[in-house]
Amino acid sequence: MSDLNLDDLVRDVAEAQRIANVANGVTNTLTNHNIVNDDITRGDTDVKDLNKIYYLSENEAVNCIRTWLKEKSVGYKAKDVITVIFYIVAFLMWLLTVLFFYLNIPSNYYNSETLIISILIGFIVFVIVFVIANSVRHGLFLHRGYPYCQQEREVLRINDDTIEHSYHKLPEKSRVDIWILKLNKLKRPSEQWPENRDVYRISKDKIKDIVYYSNYHMVTIIGEGEMVSFNDYNEKIINHDIRWFFNSDSGYSFFLALSENERKEALEALSELHSVKSV
Repeated sequence: MSDLNLDDLVRDVAEAQRIANVANGVTNTLTNHNIVNDDITRGDTDVKDLNKIYYLSENEAVNCIRTWLKEKSVGYKAKDVITVIFYIVAFLMWLLTVLFFYLNIPSNYYNSETLIISILIGFIVFVIVFVIANSVRHGLFLHRGYPYCQQEREVLRINDDTIEHSYHKLPEKSRVDIWILKLNKLKRPSEQWPENRDVYRISKDKIKDIVYYSNYHMVTIIGEGEMVSFNDYNEKIINHDIRWFFNSDSGYSFFLALSENERKEALEALSELHSVKSV
């Protein structure tokens, strides 16, 4: 009887040990599973929600386009210098005209009225030459700066998986008038926000390359993007007659017309989607 009890006791101990080992294994599995979940949770909290919107500056865009033209457009720099010389000549002609009329007036006619007349005649000559020089310079800028000089109210949106650049395309009949305002750094009322916009979009997985030209702050995105024209951007009314698709080797460019700090931030945001090559 005592032998039987001893065998039963041994079996009970062995069974208890087996159950303890199984329980320990389950506990370790659950613990490891919790560790993995904790790591995933911590990883999720470190992920940034990338949603950046940048309103590009029209005045800065003018500066960027001018720098780009001087570096890339053949003959633009020389012609731009010539127009600046015209401005100087206009001013000199004003002075010379005033001196010519004033000095050729008999001394007994010297008075404030003759001086004013001389200044007015000189000013008329100055305005004529200045308008000619200004027209040549702006015309050269508009012609060589196409299509970038035809874009206004530019907005750059950088999301977790998409880059979007949108702008209002200026009508041909008003290009010169509006860009004269831009070139003279005059601002129009902020509430004049055009509803029709052209929008370039490209998803993260379609980007082949992003190149940043630091000399004139141009960004070129290479990849399978698309251009959509909206008759009403706010209401998402699409103009189905105007739509372009880019192949994997096609590039789309725009100027990063921002302040230095915003430009740096935008480049960092772009690098979150794809590496940016600076040249």
